[in-house]
Amino acid sequence: MKRKKLFILSITILLLTFSGVVYAAYSPDYDAGYTVGREYYAKYGTALNAENALTIHALNGYDGYIPKDATNGWRDYSEGFKAGYNDALNGVSPSVNYADSLGNAEGSRFGARDYYIGVSSNWLYRLPSDSEIVNKYNLTLMNAEYRIKFLDSFKAAFEKGYVDAYEKALIEPVRNSMSQGLANGNSVGSAMGKTFAEKDYIMKNNINFKRDIPTEEEIIKMFNLTKDTKEYRDAFIQGFLASYEVSYNQTYRSLAASEAQNRTVSKIIGISGDTISHNNGVTVTIPSGVFYKDVYVSIENQYTEYFNNQGMILVSDIFKIKLDNPSISLDNDQTIDIEFPYYGKSTNVGIYKLVNEKWYYLPTIISEGKIKASVMPSTITNKESIYAAFIDNGQRTLIDTRNHWAKDEINTMVRRNVILGYPDGTFRPEDKITRAEFLILLSRIENWTLPNYVANATYFKDYKTFENYDRIISYSLSMGYIKGYPDRTFRPNNNISYKEVELIIQRVTKNPSFGWTDVATNLMYDKTVRSKSFDDMNNKITRAEAAYMLYYLNEWRY
Repeated sequence: MKRKKLFILSITILLLTFSGVVYAAYSPDYDAGYTVGREYYAKYGTALNAENALTIHALNGYDGYIPKDATNGWRDYSEGFKAGYNDALNGVSPSVNYADSLGNAEGSRFGARDYYIGVSSNWLYRLPSDSEIVNKYNLTLMNAEYRIKFLDSFKAAFEKGYVDAYEKALIEPVRNSMSQGLANGNSVGSAMGKTFAEKDYIMKNNINFKRDIPTEEEIIKMFNLTKDTKEYRDAFIQGFLASYEVSYNQTYRSLAASEAQNRTVSKIIGISGDTISHNNGVTVTIPSGVFYKDVYVSIENQYTEYFNNQGMILVSDIFKIKLDNPSISLDNDQTIDIEFPYYGKSTNVGIYKLVNEKWYYLPTIISEGKIKASVMPSTITNKESIYAAFIDNGQRTLIDTRNHWAKDEINTMVRRNVILGYPDGTFRPEDKITRAEFLILLSRIENWTLPNYVANATYFKDYKTFENYDRIISYSLSMGYIKGYPDRTFRPNNNISYKEVELIIQRVTKNPSFGWTDVATNLMYDKTVRSKSFDDMNNKITRAEAAYMLYYLNEWRY
């Protein structure tokens, strides 16, 4: 043991002697600048001094570097750069922060070990005492100031190493299995769906993706999934089935559409706006000023037998509308009108758009002899959009929303099967929405592919209170959308605050600049309703406000 300590001490003193540094806990910005400074010396050699090299680096925008410390970052970075350049110039090897390296290594070892032996995460329990650290690394031979800095850095690095290693051992294998399984299933399912669609079209079979699609048991056997983990297998099957259907339908309809050129009308519409109509019954109206250059609009009548009506009654032909805007720029504050002739009863009729093989209701205005939907220009520009009119007798109006300020948004969400309401036919719009209810709405509007793996949900002590929707909560946890409480509870029935909703939406949309205040401000001007978030962001959001927000944020999809 003595020989081992003497060896460690000898190496430490040797490196410290050559580096010319006793100990330094530099900032991340200093360390980054130091590394780049050494690289610049390797590039320019003795042709420059440190100041000139830094000047060139600055003129190049620091090669895109962004400081970690907003206050002192550039100062630390510049000092590190010059130190690194001069050390390289003088042949000095970079110093090693032994406390960080050793602390991180020990923390990582204990974190991974605790997970694999089934011990709960607790880095403080594993952290050696100060005396143990001093004795282990023979720090009594160093001065008191060195020991204090060493211990502080060692502990911070130990905590990070432990937490990172424990979390990685806990989450990474499952996440990787699910992600890889879904991707592989998507790839194989898409290829097979395309093959069988081409076969059906050539043989003049009607479109039916279910005709040759393999069962789950056949998929498992076909791709030898019995030898892989359950998480991978479930994700593979889900990805395969979803992609098979989409690929099959897209391929079949693409082949059919190539024969339908005579079913198309087209027109160039100038910046002053105009109308284009198809003989079989749809009209598209573009107001003046929506586009800043001429646009090309085409309307193609589709073969209705190729579409799944989802149990609804088709009351029009189905049309593909394509609008090519070469300039890309447009005024998205205006709307484009899509109209169908209609003379029947107004109950449950509406205009629908096909999105990802599903029909989605668009807010529809019904007047004598026609029905109309107004869409954002961006939802129809430079893409193919398919529209039709349906009667959906399976839909209902929730009785307590008919005169509510959010009735239009709630009704749209009901007809898109995002909001289901309570068994008594109510929505209770002014009630507060719970954490679990909000996640359920998000899962429907985002079409989450939910895994069967729920171990991270069962971690919570109150799991029994939400096991009926544990897959949704498990998915949200694994994606980092929401977290539990420090006491190992999830509290799904707690009402959710405006602040919590804001954080979740930022994570789901990957948009850290999203703010609930924007929605609340729009709500005040659009509906003359003042949100209680203006008083305190910790107040609880109502069910009506949640429905309005989700509608407000997602109309760009349709």
